[in-house]
Amino acid sequence: MKNKLLFLILLLNYNIYSQYSNSQVIPSNLDGLNSIFSADIDGDGDMDVVSTSKNDNKLIWYENSDGNGTFTNQHILETHNGTLQTVFAADIDNDDDIDIIAGYGYSVVWYRNLDGLGNFSGEQTIASDDFILSVQAADIDGDGHKDIIYSDTYSGSKIQWLKNTDGQGNFGSNQTIASGIMGPNYFSVNDIDGDGDMDVVASSYDSFFPYFSENNISWYQNIDGNGNFGPKQTILMSAGSPEDILTLDIENDGDLDIVVASFYGDEVYCLKNLDGLGGFSDKIVLASTLDGAKSLFNFDFDNDGDQDIVVASNFANKITLLVNDSFGNFNEEIIVSENVDGAISVFASNIDGDNYTDIISASINDNIIAWYRNEFNLSIESNDFLDLSIYPNPTESILSIESKTEITKIEVYNQLGQLVEQNENRNEINISGLSKGIYFLRIEDINQNFEIRKIVKK
Repeated sequence: MKNKLLFLILLLNYNIYSQYSNSQVIPSNLDGLNSIFSADIDGDGDMDVVSTSKNDNKLIWYENSDGNGTFTNQHILETHNGTLQTVFAADIDNDDDIDIIAGYGYSVVWYRNLDGLGNFSGEQTIASDDFILSVQAADIDGDGHKDIIYSDTYSGSKIQWLKNTDGQGNFGSNQTIASGIMGPNYFSVNDIDGDGDMDVVASSYDSFFPYFSENNISWYQNIDGNGNFGPKQTILMSAGSPEDILTLDIENDGDLDIVVASFYGDEVYCLKNLDGLGGFSDKIVLASTLDGAKSLFNFDFDNDGDQDIVVASNFANKITLLVNDSFGNFNEEIIVSENVDGAISVFASNIDGDNYTDIISASINDNIIAWYRNEFNLSIESNDFLDLSIYPNPTESILSIESKTEITKIEVYNQLGQLVEQNENRNEINISGLSKGIYFLRIEDINQNFEIRKIVKK
């Protein structure tokens, strides 16, 4: 009885502490904060933060001075005369440090990390175009170098890429992926059809008519792996107002699905990749009370092997975590913060070096960058009193247990703490009769020591 009570206490703690700390503000003095990114800029093994702000046109990186989330130094790369819109960080010149790429009003530029310590060159212009909205870096042509992909809006909105010709940051001319699409347009670069090269998923919507039937999500196939793209393949019409797009495997089936933030639709929805070749399902709503869903980021919040999603909701002033049950169902929502005034950008990174991924937010109305410590350190999986292993996990039926001491009892509990299966004096248990989802295994040995493990029934 005492052990069962302790189990329920541990399970209660699991539910209470699987959340994030209060916000920790990164000192800044900005006007029009609109984009953030996190990477190890100075090569010291911890994660720093980069931001853009569009009214004062500042590009700044913030040094994580102690590896524990104390940001004492700001480094201004540029105060530009264009409207800063977006930022990305990657090793552009193959020298094993992190460079920075930014999108201004009418140009895409990059800054070379000269010494790996965060001392940067002046801007180097890559492309000039109409109102740059988004930039990313990825190897489009399979030569091992990071190329640049960007979208512009207004006149004849396009998505284009630029070849990193020598791996040193010298770029070729614009090559069009998509043109004549309605803007604003957002995109994600990933291998949609499983052929080993980078394809592009893009949104197209008329911001004056957010419910226009022609608003859509489409993808463009990298036909030959060399950056020659096929025609538009429409996935979804009447797509709402897609302001951000992720490509990730939400159901652990080995192919990449699409997740979209619909700004005026106040929702996040997914399109499941049904065949691994780019044949997609109809729209499946994951969350529908996210007023002004603006920015998305995916990461494994609870270290359970699946991808969770964090959402910045602009009108709701809220950061919300959608927790994946390992099968692409997001039935649990964790409120990270409801005090983010005009949430506009969100990112996830291990700021404090504790092996759990923290969340970073940017808000445009109060111009605040804040981070939230992942306090998933009381996970019941950390209560390791026995030397054992469990396999396979996930499983459809039999769970086997190897232990150095004799196992006397195995109990399976659901997420409400209800006992749903048990047996005694065996080193395995059959859970084939349970529904798909997350359960907790309580294992007791001959000495009445016990351990609790999270398992997944598939």
